[in-house]
Amino acid sequence: MLSRAKWLLLLDNSNQLEDFFANVNIPFDCEFLVAQPQGDGSAVLTEVYRISPTMPLRAEYFGNWTSRDGLACTTAALYDRRRNLKGLHLKAGIIHAGFTKITRNSNGTAVDVGALFGDLWHVVEEHLQFKSEYHEPPDNAFGILLDNGSWNGLMGLTISGEVEVGVAGVMYTIPRMNAVAFLNPIAKERNYVYIKRSGARNILWTSFFKPFNVDIWIVVIVCAVTVSACSLMLDITNCSEIFAYRKNVVRYVDNLFHSASIFCLQGNMELRPYISAYIIHLTTYVTAAIVVISYSASLLSYIMTKTYRLPFTDFQEFLNDGSYKLGVMANSAYIPFFKNSTDLVMRQVYQRHIAPYESTLPQRFSDAMEMLCKGHNFASLFPEAFPISMLKRQNCTMEKVPNAFVRPIGSMITPKNSPYREILKHTISSLYWGGVF
Repeated sequence: MLSRAKWLLLLDNSNQLEDFFANVNIPFDCEFLVAQPQGDGSAVLTEVYRISPTMPLRAEYFGNWTSRDGLACTTAALYDRRRNLKGLHLKAGIIHAGFTKITRNSNGTAVDVGALFGDLWHVVEEHLQFKSEYHEPPDNAFGILLDNGSWNGLMGLTISGEVEVGVAGVMYTIPRMNAVAFLNPIAKERNYVYIKRSGARNILWTSFFKPFNVDIWIVVIVCAVTVSACSLMLDITNCSEIFAYRKNVVRYVDNLFHSASIFCLQGNMELRPYISAYIIHLTTYVTAAIVVISYSASLLSYIMTKTYRLPFTDFQEFLNDGSYKLGVMANSAYIPFFKNSTDLVMRQVYQRHIAPYESTLPQRFSDAMEMLCKGHNFASLFPEAFPISMLKRQNCTMEKVPNAFVRPIGSMITPKNSPYREILKHTISSLYWGGVF
């Protein structure tokens, strides 16, 4: 409540600030100024706050006031003035998930955190000069709202105040936004459905036509027809002895076959004995060489690219197929994301392929990968930027379903009344615009 207003206290100069505020906690995010008059008619303004209730009072010069010059004070923003937490030990909640990796000691206690959110958290630690004490929820879950109104997982630790920040990519949902405060959005990538790759490959006989689109094929045909017509006109104009006895139609068809043979890189034994014919032949051969080289390179890439047959390509086809179980993370935001979606298809996916198996859902991404590889007709959601090394660690090959994805937003969380929420948001925003991540 104290932090919702800006305070100005007029205090006699004989009072020492440390003694006056000895039993008073001025929260870190509270703007509290103390004005003390001086003998020359001026007043000195001091900013007071505590980094935590157990740490000493911080009293820092803010400015001074005189009747002649008025107020002269610092122009630095609040969190530019308070960007040093002086070695504060901050309780951080962590879970072992896709973008958070936990390092443990020999006793199994978490001593460090890595991956995307862990690395970012270390940069924030360095900038604000504090240290972290790591705590884990027993179920290693992000947390969902239970039927009795309580929360489990990392959400439960944060709401109860056992930790002051949750260092993980917690997805935005309306119940979570009502219960905790989210920091800056960080994880915004798509989460795709993955399935175990089958041995069946798609044989695309149309691959021989795919290197060129329809327009280019039309241009090639027109070019061959035009060259044949030009050759015919030269024959008629020059009255070539070789073709003098032939009818014009037969002569044109003959020229057309000669043009086609050039585009197939075949030789031509019948050469017209005039310069214009040489020019037409040279132009045709150069054009044919360029076309064939381009076609060969494109065709090779199409043939060498392996495409596998997928049983479905989006969530609607997933429903139509009906034989797959969708394994989302237990106690994660995926469940309410599908359950409360405004999209009928997504709600049907939950009702048919998630709700019946909710008690057996995987607890970790590694569990989901193991179930996917060992199970039959099992699909699972993974972030697009999921570490490739973890995917390759399995004994099977996973295939991404291109149009079956969701796009949640993930961020770190703090309690609603946390005095460190704004300084953390300010620091992460500064790091983002500074290009750190």
